[in-house]
Amino acid sequence: MKRRISFVLALLFILFAESHAQNPGKQGENTMETKIVLKANGITIPATLNDTVAAKDFRTRLPFTVSGYRSSVDYCCTASSGAYDPKETQAGWKNGDINLGGGWFAVLFEGEESSKSYTEMMIIGHIDEEHLHLVKELPNNVTFTVELAE
Repeated sequence: MKRRISFVLALLFILFAESHAQNPGKQGENTMETKIVLKANGITIPATLNDTVAAKDFRTRLPFTVSGYRSSVDYCCTASSGAYDPKETQAGWKNGDINLGGGWFAVLFEGEESSKSYTEMMIIGHIDEEHLHLVKELPNNVTFTVELAE
């Protein structure tokens, strides 16, 4: 009986360890949340980087400055993508997401409901809804500087 209990406990431990190894950063307290700010036209916009490979790589590039233009759903700026894991890409975005992929840095402030047709999005961070009005107030041409928050 003791052998059977030991075997079951060992099996459960192995399954837990494999699950954690396949999903590091999905375990609550182990996730990396890096607070950043986007600065443009004298406005400071708080945001948070997520725990993706691309976000971790992006963090090493800070401070990061890029210029671009406003569309109906985002500010789109040309930028080299950097390292990323294709398994972490997704279809669509949430309003407030920050994307870095396919040669673009994008601050997405609208269009969430119709965004699923945009595949292979590499979301590296997010601006909370309470701060999206700051993004929407920016002019058509903008230069963003992204820095670690103090």
